[in-house]
Amino acid sequence: MFAPKGHARVDPTRPRAFGMCDICGFQYLRQELRAEVRWMGRELRNTGHLVCPTCWDIPNPTTRPIVLPADPVPINQPRPEKHGPDKTGPDYMPPKIP
Repeated sequence: MFAPKGHARVDPTRPRAFGMCDICGFQYLRQELRAEVRWMGRELRNTGHLVCPTCWDIPNPTTRPIVLPADPVPINQPRPEKHGPDKTGPDYMPPKIP
């Protein structure tokens, strides 16, 4: 015979521990509560909250940080490209427009 106690069911023949949901505050059996996890850095971590099945949420992937790829390896002794006369030097004269 089960008697309701909040959202927990009490069985006098097999007593079990109660627990409170840290989000909604309702009483559940402790074994029904789950640890809440969130993205912290590049991994999922436990927040320390115990939540009921209705309050438990899938971790939001948009709060996960973006991992950028590494910079490319630089080349040894790079050389500038040769395109002709430098058009930014002090002796550059723009063409005259008639």
